[in-house]
Amino acid sequence: MAMKFKTFRNLVIGGLILTVCGAGFAYKQMNPDRPEDHSGHDHDSHSGHDHDITPTEVAELRKRELEAKAREMEAKANGALGDLQKNRDPHGDPMLAAILKRIEAPMSGSKVKDAFKGQAYKVNLYGSGGKVERIKLDLDRDNAWDEKWSLEAPGVLEGLKRQISTADDGATYDKELFYRGGVFRPKEGSEPAPSTGGETIPSDAGGEAPSSTGGDPVPAGEGLNASQRQLIEKVQAGIGGPGSKLKDPFKSGPKANIYHDAGEPIPNRAKVDLDRDGKWDEKWNFEQTPDGLKIKRKVSTGDDDSFYDKDYRLREGKWVLK
Repeated sequence: MAMKFKTFRNLVIGGLILTVCGAGFAYKQMNPDRPEDHSGHDHDSHSGHDHDITPTEVAELRKRELEAKAREMEAKANGALGDLQKNRDPHGDPMLAAILKRIEAPMSGSKVKDAFKGQAYKVNLYGSGGKVERIKLDLDRDNAWDEKWSLEAPGVLEGLKRQISTADDGATYDKELFYRGGVFRPKEGSEPAPSTGGETIPSDAGGEAPSSTGGDPVPAGEGLNASQRQLIEKVQAGIGGPGSKLKDPFKSGPKANIYHDAGEPIPNRAKVDLDRDGKWDEKWNFEQTPDGLKIKRKVSTGDDDSFYDKDYRLREGKWVLK
């Protein structure tokens, strides 16, 4: 990125100097009798007036102005590039949202070159069987690939790996992000899990395991129990992208079905059968926001799978009755 602006700056300044020199030559032709001042003093200094600015001085002033503007442009461009590279939430960046949507769309042929013509960024798509398998992204169209993306499963966003060249050299990819639960995250274990209701889910939250008769095992004011933490972690990890359903992933304890509806960025709802009697005791809704994962939980205390008479929100690791 920096090299591109320096090259641009030098070309512009060089052209300007040639233009100014030509203007100086023409000036001399039109004023052949005016003596050239080599002393550095103004011939008219005795009159108290400022001396005329020479073509050389004009060129130097313009050169300084252009250098300052080039530095400003370079700083802005580098800042914008850095913002794009660190962005993790597609909802906060139209470019990321557009690329993710395009990846899920059918693909004709094995390669689509410059899929977003007219945009500031360039994207090439590669795939087979009508599905995207990988892409290359040139954020600033300087012919150096800034990012390389690869999919675990063709056409499926969950698990997508995003390799980033922070040096903008198209060769060294020193940073990796993974698409999990609707946002880009570093590799598992390199930073804390996303927050829930503004705070990370506590590992030692209170509350007992669900009872065998359904009902409301975790009343208001209590923390998450082990099965609830397990459900939330599964939602955060993702279940395969929009349109997916995960049935009874835990096999023991409460039964849970998790759904990732079309058009939603993350798995957005779940049903829980606490006592595995074939009736859903709880219905959960999940929403990814800039402040973390928001969770709503409705409970059927009568264990009748029809009347959900308690409505909770998770706030700072505690269940709060709405």
